[in-house]
Amino acid sequence: MNPEVTILNTKNFQPVDIKTLQLSLAQSDVVLEYVLSEPGSYCLVITRTSSRIVPLEGKTAIQAKVSDYVKRVKAGRVAREQAAGLFKLLLGAIDEYKGKQRLIIVPDGGLHLLPFDSLIDENRKYVVESRTVLYAPSSTSFYL
Repeated sequence: MNPEVTILNTKNFQPVDIKTLQLSLAQSDVVLEYVLSEPGSYCLVITRTSSRIVPLEGKTAIQAKVSDYVKRVKAGRVAREQAAGLFKLLLGAIDEYKGKQRLIIVPDGGLHLLPFDSLIDENRKYVVESRTVLYAPSSTSFYL
């Protein structure tokens, strides 16, 4: 085994384009790729047949809410209100969420610390009760 040989130098690395990624998705999949920035953040929503950008609050506001939620959970405190608030903030405006069974989350910034499956949806149920949640460092990594 040669430690100098890696997948990155044995093959030309190219980011996957949206059309190719879409062809690899099942009808029940939705990719949610988050980009945190100021003054506004975004979620790139990709399904087998569509793609769009959903505007979100700014990075500072999102990361503060995520940090508060994670601190409460780690301390063993009740955080249902925060979990519902984060659901509304991060998934509430994504209509594609309602019709898909598998969420592929590509987090950014402080969202890497957030277990999306622990968020509480509009029916007061944890996301994990109705969806399979996968995490990927990028859409390209998920595709590969």
